[in-house]
Amino acid sequence: MEIDFNHVDSAQSITSEYLLSKLTEEQIFFYYFGRFELGKSYPSKLRRDSTPSTGFYINRTGNIIYNDLRTGEKLNCFRFVAKLFHLEYRDALNKIAQDFGLVKGNASAMAKHILEQGVEFDRELKKNTLIQFIPGQWTEARVLYWMQYGITVEHATKANIFPVDALFVNKVTYNRLPELCFAYLVYASKKDKEPKVKIYCPNKEGGMKWLSNVPLALPFGMDTLVYGTDHILITKAKKDMEVLKLLHPSVIGTQNESESAFPDDIVKHICFNFPRRTIIWDADITGVEACKKFNSKGFGYFNTPKSLLEKGIKDVSDYVKAFGLDALKELLQQKGIL
Repeated sequence: MEIDFNHVDSAQSITSEYLLSKLTEEQIFFYYFGRFELGKSYPSKLRRDSTPSTGFYINRTGNIIYNDLRTGEKLNCFRFVAKLFHLEYRDALNKIAQDFGLVKGNASAMAKHILEQGVEFDRELKKNTLIQFIPGQWTEARVLYWMQYGITVEHATKANIFPVDALFVNKVTYNRLPELCFAYLVYASKKDKEPKVKIYCPNKEGGMKWLSNVPLALPFGMDTLVYGTDHILITKAKKDMEVLKLLHPSVIGTQNESESAFPDDIVKHICFNFPRRTIIWDADITGVEACKKFNSKGFGYFNTPKSLLEKGIKDVSDYVKAFGLDALKELLQQKGIL
């Protein structure tokens, strides 16, 4: 049956940024190309290739690139899918969303397997990306961006969030840096002295909003957990985590909503140390289904109201931006979270 990807049932427009908030580049490549290693050659999947002449590398912006050594063609994961299936770019994004179950319907068995695997490759991949930055001043625009989520400069600084004036990826200068560019320092534990870095450009257009060498299996906030508290909240991403930390002491934020982003060793650690555990991921289909998977592992879950999705409110930071921190506090109290 031929699928019209222009009419995929989705709560929002599918963008590359949306897909990368749910998936990793390697997970997409694994599904459509197969597993691979950096520095090795493979037969092309886009043309006849009797002698392996394609491979993968990390470019200067930290993205995985499919490299055809014979034709010189270089494709990111989205353009690879578009060319593989002879689709327009927008239709390729929709196909990825459908195959991974990010819109109405279920992910394929292969997609589910990939979402549960691949952590070791991710860790190795991140070692190949060196991210360095020069911190900048807290300009008015930078301050106001975080204030709309109730986060002050003092809170941001304590949370290892820094404005960025200059960025270097694998020792190459990252050009045309927007004013709203922030670096998150991510520590695996209180004893960790060498943080990983995630760069976030919330308003960036024509490119990726995120750049990271943080392993998929390393949540934000492992170094700031308050042991001895009964209840822990598990959310997605740094911003949601810091919003919830304004209301609750023990919070971590996973890199995305897949099981590989919340692996068994972290789950066991959380279950051992916190009697009560609540996952707060996005209110879209993917987020809700991902939350439900952890019910059998002893986790409760909460999502912002589904009725707000059409207004673009899918998570706790969106909710605070729209209604204020006190409104989120009241909602969480009503649901017995706080």
